Amino acid sequence: MKSGFILRDGWYFKLENPFGYTRYYPMHAETLANHLQLSKRTAVRICQDLRPIKKHELIYLQVMIFGLIPDPQFLRHKWFFKNGVLLSHNHKLEIDVSDTTAYALLRQNDYLLMAELHKAKERIKELETKLGLIKTNIIQFSDYFNRDD
Repeated sequence: MKSGFILRDGWYFKLENPFGYTRYYPMHAETLANHLQLSKRTAVRICQDLRPIKKHELIYLQVMIFGLIPDPQFLRHKWFFKNGVLLSHNHKLEIDVSDTTAYALLRQNDYLLMAELHKAKERIKELETKLGLIKTNIIQFSDYFNRDD
């Protein structure tokens, strides 16, 4: 497949769509040159198949245009970025910066509380052994009934 085509206003590059909803995204050679910081002549050469586009250039363009996250786990569930929001095609989810910050804070608090709980349980166990409260796991009903009644 040719990587470019020509129209009235110049050469266009066929940027492959990683999500497969359309075959490609037409990108003008001038836009290609601006994104990759190439000369316009080199961008036209890429469109004309005279210079192959490098793998890292292709991934960079897909990240910039489609919001692609080039990680197999994110690709599998079709996660992408758009205007600073993490979106999913499969699950119709949106996660913005405030959601991720709140999640990070809650997770950090959870870890701190779990550490405190672990320390408290150890201290309770230590005090019970000092007081001699831990004898057996069988309940002694005689401890709970008053014999004077």
